[in-house]
Amino acid sequence: MNFVFFDHAFFNACDLNVSNLVLAGNFQLEQRIWFLNNELPFFEENLSNLRGKASIFRLVWPGYMDDQRELLRLTKRLLNKNRFYKAGIVLFRMFWEGDTVHLLIQALPASGNVFPISDKGILLNFSEIIRHSGNPLSAYDFFNKAEWDVAHSGLKNSIFGNSVILNESGSVCEAIGANIFFFKGKTLITPSPETGCYIDPVRRKILEAAAENQLPVVESSRISKNQVFSMDEIFIVSEVEGMQWVMGIESKRYIHLYSDELNKWLNELLKISVQ
Repeated sequence: MNFVFFDHAFFNACDLNVSNLVLAGNFQLEQRIWFLNNELPFFEENLSNLRGKASIFRLVWPGYMDDQRELLRLTKRLLNKNRFYKAGIVLFRMFWEGDTVHLLIQALPASGNVFPISDKGILLNFSEIIRHSGNPLSAYDFFNKAEWDVAHSGLKNSIFGNSVILNESGSVCEAIGANIFFFKGKTLITPSPETGCYIDPVRRKILEAAAENQLPVVESSRISKNQVFSMDEIFIVSEVEGMQWVMGIESKRYIHLYSDELNKWLNELLKISVQ
């Protein structure tokens, strides 16, 4: 049996039909949140992102969404009712219907018992999409979706699994739907928000895990294409897809040395953050 939460109550998913809200053209926003062992370590960051999106569109923010403790309790209860005891994704969907704001929470299970890192490396190329750094909306996934879809379509029938996106100055911003990190020696380097990069909820935790384990951390607004080819190791990360080691970009190949260790540190940090 699959349970969902809708407007302050739990329902069997088979007994709930929200298609009228979708078909009526009501404005909606959504946020995907990773969970593990009934804990949601990125819950606060994701609710902040969801509220930021609503603010951009000047939408009414319902008071019940400000009670994070209660929302977290209800979300955990939903996971328990569904017996989702390992990993997965919680989907928050909000619908604005006149003066009424509806909230739908769903959960999808996944395998694994840690924040994942891929066993196999992927190949990247450079996208033809150009990001404009001056737009603060670039930090949000919904604003970038169309660009990401176009960039992803360019990968069809190729050996590449993702692309590096540059801004108008030729500086690295991100990968498609993910933040990108580089190792030069033991220094962790990533594009700064000034590049116009997407800000995934897990990005801050990656930087925090590195700093707590005495790795030098650099956020740079000027990582050029040539500098990318001089890096030692690269990985991309998003809350939904986890960490992925980058085997190569175009014809350049990279080592696989520190990203696994950083993943272990991240998982240790996530355990502490939910205690």
